Amino acid sequence: MWMLSKSNTFRAHRDWLVDNSADNRYTISIMIEKGTQMTDFEKNCYGMTEADIREQYLNSLTAKLSGTEMLVAGILSDCQEMLEMGYDKDQIRKQLNIAKFCLFENQKEAA
Repeated sequence: MWMLSKSNTFRAHRDWLVDNSADNRYTISIMIEKGTQMTDFEKNCYGMTEADIREQYLNSLTAKLSGTEMLVAGILSDCQEMLEMGYDKDQIRKQLNIAKFCLFENQKEAA
């Protein structure tokens, strides 16, 4: 995720969601490549593994330069845009869960 601007950030998330929506092909291909397996909880809650959230979100350039709070703010802004554009509520719910996961991971690191 590269946060150059609000619209570019959303476009990156939107493209991932579109690619991922067809039977989770994107996520499955990455899991096969990495040799990881998604639990039912991760699939239903996030649509990706917790390890992938750490890698793609928490270790992103945005998180490193701007902090986890700005990362989460960007995800929440994306969710607002997804609502306006009529995205499936399940996809929006998963993005909200990813934002919460990022906040909780940030809390664990601070403790």
